[in-house]
Amino acid sequence: MKISETCKYLGVTRYTLYKMIEAGLLVHDYIYSYYLCDQEKLDKSLDKHVQAI
Repeated sequence: MKISETCKYLGVTRYTLYKMIEAGLLVHDYIYSYYLCDQEKLDKSLDKHVQAI
């Protein structure tokens, strides 16, 4: 999933999304329920973004 799609769906800026992930909020639960993605794949994707912060 692209960061821009995630931001658009959640209605936040990229900076806010990174802060939400950094704060440990369950952003991926919302994304998972909307996109019905593979949870493990999604977690790896989010981990990559957290490391990039």
